[in-house]
Amino acid sequence: MRFISSVAVLLGSLCFGAGLQAQTCSASVPASTPTTDFTVNPDSTVTHLPTGLMWQQCALGLSGPTCSTGSAASMRWSAALTAAVADRTAGYSDWRLPNVKELESIVENKCYGPSINASVFPNTPVSSFLSASSYPYTSSGAWYVSFSVGYASISNKSSTNQVRLVGAGQPFGAFDSYDTVPLSVSKTGAGSV
Repeated sequence: MRFISSVAVLLGSLCFGAGLQAQTCSASVPASTPTTDFTVNPDSTVTHLPTGLMWQQCALGLSGPTCSTGSAASMRWSAALTAAVADRTAGYSDWRLPNVKELESIVENKCYGPSINASVFPNTPVSSFLSASSYPYTSSGAWYVSFSVGYASISNKSSTNQVRLVGAGQPFGAFDSYDTVPLSVSKTGAGSV
């Protein structure tokens, strides 16, 4: 029996990305996303006061006051972009997939399993969440944020990941090394550009 118990503990520790481990937070690390930085709205949305962005409180596919109804949707990058445009949560029609900087802005650095403020975003899957940010060096790559331990990385756009939508406000950190910026140049008069 001792061997079976050890295997169960090992599997539980290896699979916390599948939601088998409870959130762990360090009391000695200051909160990067304290509850006071958020307004939890009565319509299943959350406003992040430092950025002015409104987030869906639940991961896509989950609902209810504790985000425990349904199952978290796992989808490819293009499907997530399409789902965001069609989403009408709380009667809003401006939902979108967040860029990687926006997604990183809700990572709670003092916690893992998941690395998010669980009071504000309950029942968040311990997994990776898609961003709208393409990887500039290959058209098949996109940035995601792992909410198991709170880091950003690159995945193939055909891989499936979880989705949390954002709306309202200006994109936060939209134009940095994670994103490409379209450039349009026009010329009036003589000379060269």
